[in-house]
Amino acid sequence: MTDYEDVRIQKTRAKIFEAFANLMQSQEFDTISVAAICKEAHISRATFYHHYATKEDIVVAYQKIIMAQIYRLMTNSDHDLLTYFERLARYLDNNAELLGALLSEHGTLTLQMQIREKMASFFQAKMLPQLQTTTAMDPMTAEYAAHFYASAIFGFLQHWLQETPRQTPEEMSKILRTILANGLVI
Repeated sequence: MTDYEDVRIQKTRAKIFEAFANLMQSQEFDTISVAAICKEAHISRATFYHHYATKEDIVVAYQKIIMAQIYRLMTNSDHDLLTYFERLARYLDNNAELLGALLSEHGTLTLQMQIREKMASFFQAKMLPQLQTTTAMDPMTAEYAAHFYASAIFGFLQHWLQETPRQTPEEMSKILRTILANGLVI
């Protein structure tokens, strides 16, 4: 395969992702057809099927890209939750069109669950050992705490991605810092 072919493939896939994202803004995933994606992307069905067997394959391909990026952000964030959050928010903001649609009520639960699980594993591996040391938290409570924080921050991000106009990732990091610093008093 030549570089020219690589660029053409990348451009076609980008058109398909963009068309899919546009459709996801106003339609449920289950109601979007391959024909509608092709029409929106200005490509033939043959071109679509050259790249993907089904519309679900678009989501799977995009999920792989997203999860690889989230993993990269996690591994480069050391033990700093707010640095990780700001980097994650910046990534989400830069990819808000399709990602926002996939994380919305129109999106796929599979991707949403994968992201929450990846975030929970990050909290469990990098943040909770510090909590266990400073608060003597037992392992089971630490595991639940990781899922609690992951779900809370994921919901926070979902809400942010749906806002118009949307605050900047830096503003969201400040908001999260304020929430975490003031804690939850019951």
